[in-house]
Parts: sequence; C-alpha cells; structure tokens
Amino acid sequence: MAWCLGRYKEGLMKKILAGVLILIFIVGGISFLRSRQANQTLVTQPLSQNTSNGIPLVIVQDLDIPWEVAFLPSGEMLVTERPGNLVQISKDKSEIVVQGVKHVGEGGLLGMALHPKFSENNFIYLYSTTQSGGTYFNRVERYKLQGEQLLERKVILSGIKGSANHDGGRIIFGPDGMLYIGTGDAENPISAQDTNSLNGKILRVELYNSARTFFERN
Repeated sequence: MAWCLGRYKEGLMKKILAGVLILIFIVGGISFLRSRQANQTLVTQPLSQNTSNGIPLVIVQDLDIPWEVAFLPSGEMLVTERPGNLVQISKDKSEIVVQGVKHVGEGGLLGMALHPKFSENNFIYLYSTTQSGGTYFNRVERYKLQGEQLLERKVILSGIKGSANHDGGRIIFGPDGMLYIGTGDAENPISAQDTNSLNGKILRVELYNSARTFFERN
C-alpha cells in the first residue's frame, strides 16, 4: 500500500513539473513574439515620424559608409564617408571630395579631428588610406576648412602601412593638446610589437607649429 502511494505521489509530481515547464514555455514564447512584434513596428515606422516617445530624430540618411562624426562650433555636423567624401550637414547636405583617398576594404577616409582652436584657425585633421606603386598606406593630413572647401593641405604623418583590413584610423586631440593617432596592424600582427613600425600603435603627435611636428610611439 505504501509502495503504491509513493508511486502515485511520484507520478503526480512529474505531472506538476511537466505542467510548470509547459507554462513557462508558453509564457516565454508569448513574450518573445510580443518583443519581436514591437521591434518590427519600430523598424517599419516612417523615419520622419521617429520624433517622439524617446525615438531618435533622423538628421541625415543615405550616407555612404559613414565613419566619423564631428561637430563644428556653429553646430554644423561633419561626417567622413569611407569612399572619400567629407559631408557637411546643416540645413542642407553638401559633399567635399578628399583627393587621393583609396577606398579598399576597411580602408578609405576614416578618422577626423578638429584642432582645439578650430574657431581661430579652421584646421581639420583627416586620417585616410592612399595607394602608391600598388602599395597601400595610411596618412594624417591637415586642411583648412573654408566654407565648402578644404584648403592648405599639409601632410602631418605618412608612411603608415595600409591594407584591405586593420587600418586603424581613430584620431583625437588629448587634454595635453597633442594629437593621438590609432593605427592598425595592416593584417600583420607582429608589427604591433615592432618599435620601428608605425603600425599597431597609438602615436602621439605634438604640433609645434605649421612647419614641423614631433611624434612618439606608445
């Protein structure tokens, strides 16, 4: 008798456990479907209507592989496009073609930084990939942004080996006023440990004046 009662309790517990698992599965499935439906609703809403309820406002669209964004003191936005365009966005969108840029794989027009005294000198720094004699290189150039033109081109640093992948490209001015440049290993990981190579490093560039620069590898 006791044996039968034990078997009965064991069977009842198994049924209860199975019921709980089925209930969890059903509730989880409903939650997943609701979440998926909500995401699909957000995606299919017209972009022009995404202006309320915490949904970001679309400022510009149809960019061609945008890579870096910077804001001018005037509030205008600058965007680098990897194929070689510098896009200015205010009430309208205009494009400046940066000469000599080679878009290959992950390479092209990449990083951008404004000089700390941009409001005084209008200097903008660009990191880009170029090609010479069938070999890819990366470089940092300085321009003077005047209206919709890039003037007074000056090469700040060149000879950074490039590739279809791992080109690095982030540049930023630090609180010390120096320009920091992140370079990729150009698909050669060993270069990061080679102190004679500019690749796979964070380079620190001190801009003494318009005539010369000084950089350190870190």
